[in-house]
Amino acid sequence: MRTVAVLVVCATSLAACGGGGSGGGGSGGGGGKTFATLVNSNLAIAGRFDTFVSIGNTLLVTVSERESQQDLNNDGDMLDAVAHLVDTTTDTNTNLRLAVVGPMLSSGTHFAFLVPEGGPGGTDLNGDGDFIDASWHLLDPAQGTPVNLAIMSTAAPQPAVGTAGGFVFLEAESAVGADATADGDTADNIFVEYALATGQTARIPFAHATGTSLVARSGRVLVLASEAAMSNATITTDFNGDGDGTDMVLLGFDFTQGGLSAAIPIGPVGPRSVAAHPYALTDNAAVYMVDEATEAGFDFNGDGDNNDAIVAVFDFRTRLEAFAITPGGLIPAAGVAGAPQLGIATSATRAVLALRERDNVNLGAAFTGNLNGDLDSLDDVVVWIDTTVAPPRVHIPPLGPDPGLAVSTIPPAINGLMGVVAADEAAQGGPTGVMRDFNGDVDTADRVAFRIDTSTVPGTLTSLGLAVTGFSLSGTDLLVTVSESDHGPRDLNMDGDTLDAVVHYLDLADFVPAPRNLIAVPTSLSFFRFGPAEIRIGVLLVEGQSPTFGDLNGNGVNDNAITLLGVNPSFDPPGAVSNTPFFAGTGGLGSSAPLRAGGNVFAFPTAETMEGADLNGDSDTADTVLRYVRYAPP
Repeated sequence: MRTVAVLVVCATSLAACGGGGSGGGGSGGGGGKTFATLVNSNLAIAGRFDTFVSIGNTLLVTVSERESQQDLNNDGDMLDAVAHLVDTTTDTNTNLRLAVVGPMLSSGTHFAFLVPEGGPGGTDLNGDGDFIDASWHLLDPAQGTPVNLAIMSTAAPQPAVGTAGGFVFLEAESAVGADATADGDTADNIFVEYALATGQTARIPFAHATGTSLVARSGRVLVLASEAAMSNATITTDFNGDGDGTDMVLLGFDFTQGGLSAAIPIGPVGPRSVAAHPYALTDNAAVYMVDEATEAGFDFNGDGDNNDAIVAVFDFRTRLEAFAITPGGLIPAAGVAGAPQLGIATSATRAVLALRERDNVNLGAAFTGNLNGDLDSLDDVVVWIDTTVAPPRVHIPPLGPDPGLAVSTIPPAINGLMGVVAADEAAQGGPTGVMRDFNGDVDTADRVAFRIDTSTVPGTLTSLGLAVTGFSLSGTDLLVTVSESDHGPRDLNMDGDTLDAVVHYLDLADFVPAPRNLIAVPTSLSFFRFGPAEIRIGVLLVEGQSPTFGDLNGNGVNDNAITLLGVNPSFDPPGAVSNTPFFAGTGGLGSSAPLRAGGNVFAFPTAETMEGADLNGDSDTADTVLRYVRYAPP
């Protein structure tokens, strides 16, 4: 028998529960058990919520001087966003008295953030005689004192990333006044590696390929370096040995040995050119697509052309590259050279991606390009790879009589051995050429969610029966947004139309996962498994979308609201949605999801105009203030 905790919301400010802060809405009853505590931080955060990060129950946030009407870093103005630490266990905050620009990062144990020098009258953080740069700072939340790393950026900061054991930053040549890449200019951003275990820094004189991502997982990082950025009329920088200086090549960093690794060429000897193709990490390997056209036009898979994107795996433990092969020993293509593919989803040991049939038609009789058996070679068919096996093998899970499943452009997801993909009904014709209706709505035009289980070879596929627009996966807990118009059409949130995308919960660990309709139409959401019998979901939504979610805060206006939902996943199908509290949510801060902190906290911004209260005590109701909900144990 399921026991549901009574929902009693305790509203407080950053003091003890019961102190005189603002409460917000909530639903509750008797029984004396606290369901959740709503805490008002009293911190006005303006428009920076989407940059906030957490380590355990500690948040790193920035506070707006303008909205707070205070000079929080003592620089003589009220124009800055100033770093604060918020401890959501003790409900206390600490002003770090440093202005912040750009991203804020977490390695899991340390924060990093970018501090501007501040212009004339500011602080020269790298000793170069000017006040126009910004410097990365490191913070151990257990110590509380930021350290200036003197790794410099411009006022328009570039990407950076943290992972277990370290950070990889980009340093602007213009900010330090040095041509680190020796290409005759100071226009590049170079990679800087910082190892937490040793406190050492290494500057890698390779230019970042502008606009490309830094990808991190489990102590390793992948980046793209640009040959073109380091070449000019008299200098040709050729990292991959193909005779030109125009490629984007893949490099890695590895903090798992406790120190610096320098840049690791991801390839057989030198780094591979991957052009615009995706790249990703499992716990032991890089998974990427080698671009034949920019690798000296070499035909790696022997299909008679040099126009493919070849799936490759680089094992960080052995530093060896191998092309992924079919059970018959052939080297398939993920797609055409130069064109971005669907993407690569990864877990600790698995990669899920798609092969494009039309780029595999010349591989031979055993692999003709018709991978899903539907009489054409026009589809993208889902495959998976175990990156712990050498050589890596491409497995195509069958679907009943069909040898494979055609997937849509919705990116796949995987966690552990199970994941989710979105099938393309219109592309799955089967051996008779008749399109498949996977969600039973008498059409074949939908994108339908399937579970992919990679625990056995070649894997299994199970239809979830839902026409989806997207999904989010954590462990085996899956949230999908179901399209009303594609799923019947059906009015899933009971608002009188069939135009919405309504969120549903499923547990992929169930034998046949059954959905639980949460009724909400989310702008964004985040969630965590609070215990074996409870999932907590923080949903940002617009009021007035349905009878269930009308004017939640009773102010006569359809505001943005944060609603907290609970589901019991121990039942099959999952238990009913629990009665939960709601709070006025973000105002003009876009669609940022509630921020999870530790195992029991959701943090979110609250517009004072929506709440109808002065939440930060500055005698106006024009600010946006950080609040959070701390759940009690079930």
